Order: sequence, then structure tokens, then C-alpha cells
Amino acid sequence: MQVLAIGVNIKDAIDDALQNAGPGYDLLVDGVVRVKQYPFYGGYTVEGTAVNTSKLKASLGAEEFE
Repeated sequence: MQVLAIGVNIKDAIDDALQNAGPGYDLLVDGVVRVKQYPFYGGYTVEGTAVNTSKLKASLGAEEFE
């Protein structure tokens, strides 16, 4: 949340969600973006399922994916 919602964008909210999921997570599926709007404050919240694509590729056979 930012005062006057200056400099707030969805990309930063998604990046924060992935960072909060932990190291190695680089994909967010089933994502939900919510806008939080209050007088003088605003921002976005993002929820979803974080996925580590390198582990996913390894489990599916990495040579098939480039």
C-alpha cells in the first residue's frame, strides 16, 4: 500500500508474491489480483499458487521442454 497510490503497479505486487513464496519460485498460477483503494492509500494484493518451473520440468522430462 502506498500513500496516494503513487508508483503502485501490478508487476511489483506479483513480484512481491513470488518473493514471499520463497526462493526458486518463478511462476504464479490461479492468480487473483485485488485492488485495495482507501482515501489517500491504494495498492494491489496478489494471491495464487507459486510454482518452481525447474522442478516441474524435471518431473515431466526436461529434454522435451526448451
